[in-house]
Amino acid sequence: MMTRQHTLRAATLFLSLGLFVACSKDPAPQVRADASTADVAPDLSDAPGDASHDVPGDDADADLGMADVGPQLEAAALANALGFGGHALLPWPAEQYMHHDGETLVLAPDARLLPAGFSTTLIAASGASRVSPIVTWLPGGIDPRGLPDPNDWGASLDPQSSVRVVVLREGFAPEAWPVLAEIDQTAKSLADATLLLRPHRPFPSRAQVVVGLRTSLRTFGCYAQDHPELVVPDGLECADHAPSQALARILSGAPDGVAEEAWMGRGRAALVAAQPLLGPDAPGLAQAWSFSVRDGREVVDPMLKMQRLAAAADSSAYSLEPLIYEDDRALLYGELDVPWFLDDNDRLVLDHSGEPQIQKVRAVRFLVTIPHTVGKPRPVVLFGHGFFSAIEEPTWGNLFNGLARWQMAAITTRFYGFAEVDFGKAAAAVGGPTLEGLAGIIDLQRQSQANFTVVHNMVRDHLAGALTIDFGDGAFAPLDGQKIPYMGISNGGTQGLVMMSTSPVLSRGALVVPGGGWAHMIQRASQWKTLGAVFAKRFDTSAELQLGMAMIQQIFDPVDSLNFVEHLVSNRLEGMLADPEILIVEAVNDAQVANMVTHWVAGTAGVPLIVPSVSEVWATASIDASLDAAPQTVGHEIYDLGVADNPPGNLAATENGVHDQVRLLDTYREQMGIFLEQGRVVRTCEGPCSSQ
Repeated sequence: MMTRQHTLRAATLFLSLGLFVACSKDPAPQVRADASTADVAPDLSDAPGDASHDVPGDDADADLGMADVGPQLEAAALANALGFGGHALLPWPAEQYMHHDGETLVLAPDARLLPAGFSTTLIAASGASRVSPIVTWLPGGIDPRGLPDPNDWGASLDPQSSVRVVVLREGFAPEAWPVLAEIDQTAKSLADATLLLRPHRPFPSRAQVVVGLRTSLRTFGCYAQDHPELVVPDGLECADHAPSQALARILSGAPDGVAEEAWMGRGRAALVAAQPLLGPDAPGLAQAWSFSVRDGREVVDPMLKMQRLAAAADSSAYSLEPLIYEDDRALLYGELDVPWFLDDNDRLVLDHSGEPQIQKVRAVRFLVTIPHTVGKPRPVVLFGHGFFSAIEEPTWGNLFNGLARWQMAAITTRFYGFAEVDFGKAAAAVGGPTLEGLAGIIDLQRQSQANFTVVHNMVRDHLAGALTIDFGDGAFAPLDGQKIPYMGISNGGTQGLVMMSTSPVLSRGALVVPGGGWAHMIQRASQWKTLGAVFAKRFDTSAELQLGMAMIQQIFDPVDSLNFVEHLVSNRLEGMLADPEILIVEAVNDAQVANMVTHWVAGTAGVPLIVPSVSEVWATASIDASLDAAPQTVGHEIYDLGVADNPPGNLAATENGVHDQVRLLDTYREQMGIFLEQGRVVRTCEGPCSSQ
């Protein structure tokens, strides 16, 4: 079927991208021309890794041919004073890497220590991402049994938790923050694996975050003793993790060395303020450190301003190609002039005050798909296509059959950089010797989101009144320009969350299998098995890979839905339409978008769960959306197609088809049709939406 054809096309693209990355590996770390070799961190690729992965029965990821960690630096001046090794920059992010740039603080670690492909310019910001993965390492590894229960999202809020994360912000009392704590399952030896912390909610803008690991954590040797089938390094012992002596010196005001002195000025106050929630005293902490969170407005404001300019732009400058009549539909291609905010390197241009600058007017292509079932003016679905897909997606079987059932046309335009025709450009950006090109791909997403607003206005103000078609029974106007709901699937759903939060013209949005937190999402996706194994070759160790995954979130931030969805249904940004209608659709054990990140999005946005449900969403309200209940306009529906669970942790899932197949369900199509037509969220299943 057509949906399967698209899945195979996407798999081929990812395979080709992986091969491109493998052939483009930067073999050496970047070193400034004026840096002496004595000042540069030693190569971290010499440490031997175990010959086998010490997770029983796990074969989900191929051997990446890398060690887990490198040797500890002898000179600590360049390394994190509160780290123990694994990589010189661990733990990450950290206050030590914040530097004054005039009157502001900027995240700017020493360029000589950055993972391959990164630069200080690429990750520069007023702090770490609000959804940054947190990466650290302890000698001897960590017994995972001592970590907070990964299935209880509030476990780290327990005062006795071995992992505590505390948020400090002006005007508020210190607050414990919920995180997922997991061992890096991609490491060849879990005895040397990094510890990954993932915030279940975005950190507040401009907050300070303090992380504490308690001495109740034990080494991985304790776990290995109870699992003799594991292959682990010789001499691995079972022991409690010792208190951090560097932390004790900093808290006591007696630092030892340049690096600890840097912490005295940049992070000690936060550590002291958070200490009551971390533990009663320093001897109870195996490791603790702090970092600053970026100002959320530096991410949100440019997108918001671009959308305002797009909404005010002339939408009448369009041209149409001749109508194409097929057996079951009519197709209309056209081009529309839009304001273009990017320079020749695909980078967003801002003036000194942060205002987006229109560089030129550029024509973008669009496609209107009109099923034969349309016989009068009907709602027009503004459709956002999937990752590496095309504007022809509404013509494919899965979506087209829905449009025909709903008697609705669809119009779509391209997500530049994430469309099929842009594959070569994306491959060059991801697979080149640096990741600088990836920032241009992200700015292309911002531009594309603004384009959708202009396309919407073209339909509303011009095309709906001008277009007529004739399926043989006389000419009629098929488009209702006053009813233009947005619908996005996968990539289109994820980016649609941003558009629904920032576009002044959108008020109804169906977001199907969406996500957020790109750095957290992509390593769990089924595509990572192809893309990730070769992408990882640019890194020398698995610890460096996880550090790179954390840093890449800085690049994705400008289009990451988790930075925007606080404004999706409430706390609306200035100029946005009030009371938007929102439907989020999720599939249990989705192999391409992990349920975890969909729950993050829904929970952060405050989108209530439709109950009874096949799954719970932590700390989120629920609603009754049955036909005889009070009408609801915002809701989150979860469908369970009965597939096996995905592997736990940061391992890539095996493709199971539910990402596409959920949209074949009759109950889904009935529910979606009602929402697109009326803006009402209705439960169309009899009880929970389960295959059982």
